[in-house]
Amino acid sequence: MTQQEQSPQDQRILEGLFPEWKPRPVCAWVRKSGLGRSHLVLSALSLMGGTVERLEAVGGEQVVPILLWFREDVPQVRRRIGKAAWREVHHSTIHHNGKRLALMVKYGWTFEEVMQVPAWAWRYVTGCYASEAYFRPAVLWAVSCPAPHSGSADARSGAVESRVTLYLDSEQMCVSVNPAWSEARMRREHDREAMEQARADADPTPWAEPWVHEVDGYRFTLLRSERDFAEEGLLMRHCIRSYASAARQMRTVVLRIEGAERGTCNMLTKPFVHPSGGVVSATVRIDQVQGFANTSLTKAARAAAFQAFEAYNENRFATDYRGIHGGRV
Repeated sequence: MTQQEQSPQDQRILEGLFPEWKPRPVCAWVRKSGLGRSHLVLSALSLMGGTVERLEAVGGEQVVPILLWFREDVPQVRRRIGKAAWREVHHSTIHHNGKRLALMVKYGWTFEEVMQVPAWAWRYVTGCYASEAYFRPAVLWAVSCPAPHSGSADARSGAVESRVTLYLDSEQMCVSVNPAWSEARMRREHDREAMEQARADADPTPWAEPWVHEVDGYRFTLLRSERDFAEEGLLMRHCIRSYASAARQMRTVVLRIEGAERGTCNMLTKPFVHPSGGVVSATVRIDQVQGFANTSLTKAARAAAFQAFEAYNENRFATDYRGIHGGRV
């Protein structure tokens, strides 16, 4: 508790008991890490006040959060955690080390666990990913994979979320998960098990002709059987399997997206009767373009999906129908 947070009565009592003692102001990094009311942290700051002041004077304050956790000075902590971990602590910012301390104090992470979180991933280890022990193995695996090539916050947030979902989904499908696996290996094992489960109980009979379209490094393939929908839903961990009945009735068209990115495109349709007497499914608009576990795809993928949407329309419309109605539904 800071001097400003104390009631006047408490302040008078302290001044009467300890006239020369003043509470140490709470550091900015303590407040930013959400530890301003942590008894463990505040008592450690008071106990190690001399060490903290000395490090602040020589520009070594970035290691203070870790010293507070162990309640030991630099030589003792360096020996305890080893040279490699000490080097990582010393080269980190005070705010990164403050986040490490917050995970240990508030949510029970171990020192070894917090040291596995790289600098780029700190902003995404929040909420239930930080507080729930159930997510911890998946989160640690997700951030151990290389950072996404795109440096945008959205891309990195989506990558962490997708990896956590992939890990947990693989476990739920009884895959013997190895935390040392790369993301590519994890996805292969996940997809193999998903395919086996889908093939076991889904009808492979197609209800439409094959259709494939490639554009800008993306490949769009029409899903045309219950097995296709079952496999896609399991592989991508979303509810596309429930759209199979609508697709059979030509009320929706679903395309598998492969290539530069992996995803699924759903297009709402309405059937019309062609002048020749046949029923043709006319696409009217794109409904969804989603990645693994309904994560977002890039603008490039969405633009490619729109081109596939137009190509599918062009493929489905007969020449005489376009001539009569101008190519629109």
